Amino acid sequence: KHENSLAVIGVGCFVALCATLPLALSVDQKIDRQRLMYDDFATMQWLQYQEIVLTGSAIPLKLRGDQSADVAGVTFTPATGVTVTVKAPETNTYCVRASNRYGDSTRWACFDPESPPSPPSVPADTI
Repeated sequence: KHENSLAVIGVGCFVALCATLPLALSVDQKIDRQRLMYDDFATMQWLQYQEIVLTGSAIPLKLRGDQSADVAGVTFTPATGVTVTVKAPETNTYCVRASNRYGDSTRWACFDPESPPSPPSVPADTI
């Protein structure tokens, strides 16, 4: 009896894992397709912050993956399929948003001088 119970539990666990595999793969695929968008989003927040430090004002722009702009002395080109938008409602502030070709988008992130953005995880020479 005990061995049969263990076998039933083992089979049940296997079936449950197999049933959740499509969901896990779907979530993983969504994370992968958003990764470049979030990388560009973080990079542009950092570059605009650096631009404010250097010049006192942000650079409003809207870039697709086939377009570039110089921000804080760095030429930035979004990843293929990513669009980065920057609004500069006042001289020393900005708001950044990114989207991708799959319809995903980030929230608007606006500069807060009391909590400046962290440097991106991507080295500047690979931007």
